[in-house]
Amino acid sequence: MMKQKVLLFLIFIFLFGCSGDYSKKLGGGYTLERTNSCCIFIFKKNTQPVKVGNTILYDNRVVKPLIKKLYIDKEKVVGYKISNQCCYLSEYEKRNQIKNGYFVLYKKSGYISDGLDEERLIELNISINKMKKII
Repeated sequence: MMKQKVLLFLIFIFLFGCSGDYSKKLGGGYTLERTNSCCIFIFKKNTQPVKVGNTILYDNRVVKPLIKKLYIDKEKVVGYKISNQCCYLSEYEKRNQIKNGYFVLYKKSGYISDGLDEERLIELNISINKMKKII
């Protein structure tokens, strides 16, 4: 009986302790957040509040889900974003998200170039092969 309880406890820890959710610091105050397999985004604390109607929102998700690829170096984050399929977004977030495709987030300024393809990355002299791969 004791062995069964220990086994059940270990299975519980494995299933819920290894769910795959994580956070990774990207530098410049940015963090990659994964809350489930279809909700992977870039978050930044202390963004400026946005007033929508009578509500004040803190739109901390600077790159909305779903991020499929991500590379970083000292100055920038380069990723590939596709359409969100199952992560909840508010109506405000749906209207204010970057375009699908590759994006470049410049950490110092916070500027994001979005909707890029691989040819445009080459034109911008960005080689993801020389950057650290995160996902």
